[in-house]
Amino acid sequence: MAYGILGTMAGILLLLVGLYMIFMLPMSHEHQDDAMIWTGIVMGAILVVIAGFLIFF
Repeated sequence: MAYGILGTMAGILLLLVGLYMIFMLPMSHEHQDDAMIWTGIVMGAILVVIAGFLIFF
């Protein structure tokens, strides 16, 4: 149970940080790679949140 709650919280936190990075990084050429990396992290975070909810509930 506790792992589901912790995983969900961590996933949501990662999701917020990732979205912040994607939208707040200036979309200049040197930052496009960073935005792509953070897009991948956000995708992973969404999966973590879903998995956390499935474990928790």
